[in-house]
Amino acid sequence: MIRHRDGGPLMRARPTPRAVAERWLARLAAERPGLPEWWHAGKVIEEAGEAWRAYLRLTGLARQRGSAEELAEELADTVISAYGLALVLGLDLDAAVADKAAELLTRKLGELGVDWPARG
Repeated sequence: MIRHRDGGPLMRARPTPRAVAERWLARLAAERPGLPEWWHAGKVIEEAGEAWRAYLRLTGLARQRGSAEELAEELADTVISAYGLALVLGLDLDAAVADKAAELLTRKLGELGVDWPARG
């Protein structure tokens, strides 16, 4: 069971990102009605920036140190925000991810536009 920060039950099972985004959007609609679409788009960018900064801290590329847990939390915020934006715009993000997976798993890596040394 997932618990609220005050210790009370929040959700009985581990929710999908879409389910969390749906609940987040319902809460936003109740507490801050009328948020424009662009706010949701900006939220994705904001959260991605926080994930980037957490990555820099984790890898020692920033002045302060970070943790894997911090990075995971910021990545989760980014994914949930992306699902929220998709829901606001009426997009099926699950279908888009499935379609993208087929593309990513079949295209040649040279098409990524990045030349890096092989790990080994």
